[in-house]
Formats: sequence, structure tokens, C-alpha cells
Amino acid sequence: MQRFALGVVGMFAALVIAGCAGAEIVAPVDSPVTLETSQLYLTVKNVAGLPLTDLTIDIKPGGVRPEYKKSLRRLASGQEMDIPFQEFQGIDGNPLNLQSVRPRSVHITGTDLNGNAHDVELPWE
Repeated sequence: MQRFALGVVGMFAALVIAGCAGAEIVAPVDSPVTLETSQLYLTVKNVAGLPLTDLTIDIKPGGVRPEYKKSLRRLASGQEMDIPFQEFQGIDGNPLNLQSVRPRSVHITGTDLNGNAHDVELPWE
């Protein structure tokens, strides 16, 4: 009986750890950024080879709900930034709450130092 209890506890621990692991949002090869989600953060990494400036990150929910936005002034080449979901704000100023909003996609716009505009929309997975 004790072995069974330990097995159940072990299975539960494995499920909790798997549930907390981040999920990478698959980006196209030419995308200037990669994204990864966790329970508390959206992790954005610059893979463009140049610093990106004036970034706008929009999380688009399913249905007719408005977007949740976050702006970044600069993301250096190779820099990775964890952005808490609470920092994304809707048009009414309310923070993003993933318990009540199911994201559909993430839309990112920005400019590199050469003046090239980047515009990428990635599906939320």
C-alpha cells in the first residue's frame, strides 16, 4: 500500500512539474524574436542580430475581446526578457489575467538599428 501511495505522489509531482514548464511559441525562421510562455511570464528573445527598438507586443485574445499591449523601448541583440502577464494592459487599463482570457496570438512590431521594420504575428500554443 505504501508503494502505491508513493507512486501516486510521484505521478502527481511529475504532472505538476510538467504543467509549470514553459511552452515555446514556434516562430518562422526569419522571425526577429522567439517567444516562450510560462504560468507567469512571456519570455521574449531578440534573435534578429541587431538591437530592436520601439517594440510593441500585443496579446490577442480569442473572440471579440480587445488586445493587451506592452511596449519596450529597446531589446538588445541576444537579450532575453521575462515580461509578467500583469504588465500587459487592455484598453481599459486592466491587466491581462490568463484565468479569464484565452490568448489566440501574439503580434510584435519593432524596428532594428538599420531602420528595417519587423512585423510578426505568432499563434499562441
